[in-house]
Amino acid sequence: MEQKRFYVFTANGATTQYHRDLKGCLSHKITDNKQKQLDVNEGRVESEVAIANFEYNHAKYQKISCNTPRNDCISTFELEKKKLKTMLGSVNRVSLTTDFWKSEQKIGFMCLTCHFVDSNWKLQKRIINFCDVPPPHSGVVNSDAIFKSLLDWGLENKVCTITLDNANNNGAAVRILKDVIKRKLMLGGKIFHVHCCAHIINLLVQDGLSEIETVIENVYESVKYLIASEARLIKFGEIAKQLQLPSKKLILDCPTHWNATYAMLVAALEFREVFPRYKDRDAGYNWLPSNED
Repeated sequence: MEQKRFYVFTANGATTQYHRDLKGCLSHKITDNKQKQLDVNEGRVESEVAIANFEYNHAKYQKISCNTPRNDCISTFELEKKKLKTMLGSVNRVSLTTDFWKSEQKIGFMCLTCHFVDSNWKLQKRIINFCDVPPPHSGVVNSDAIFKSLLDWGLENKVCTITLDNANNNGAAVRILKDVIKRKLMLGGKIFHVHCCAHIINLLVQDGLSEIETVIENVYESVKYLIASEARLIKFGEIAKQLQLPSKKLILDCPTHWNATYAMLVAALEFREVFPRYKDRDAGYNWLPSNED
């Protein structure tokens, strides 16, 4: 604890001595500088005053370096990875799903998920890799990134299926992976069927949707027309409110999400009584689904 100091009050009101001592007073610095800059990026406190504040108010406070939390995170990751490797060691086959996208900083990332049935016959899924993938995202680059992860986890001889987006580079990646894995497995005399499910799923979905292509087009254009204007949405919402319908939102189909068409139709079905009433109020709306639709 700092010793108390006494100051003489002068008749002329001079405070020079007071201000001089105040500048060197640690307690004053702690109180006056609580918002000193903390170096968040490096994970350590740059302000000596803030450190002194922690030490003063918390008897058990211990200063740590920025490497301590980093090492703790890495140790936890390695421990959990070891547990997952042990679990995957008892699995005969796994299925993979992966996706590639770009961040706002234009950095390409890959997320690789492993799906398998555990010893209790429960379906499990685990992300086994999330990493940046340098451009160009060709079939060779994508296949290299996936196969590197398989080697890291010891899954190169356990792949049953691979599901990716229906893109040309992903199709090429699957063909390359199939050849690489087969060549490797031939040496051990054990070959699983490796194929891309996305294209097959897409063909099945598109074939089914073709039966109601006109209906989907009308609903899609209706939703697109309505959400393009806030005034239209307000008018549409007022009609829904008059009919005492639940306050749900319209959903527009997204080409990159294969289940988005279903979500759009389900949402639109809730407002099937609203669309014809809206048509009576907006002559520019030309995609009204029929009663049969």
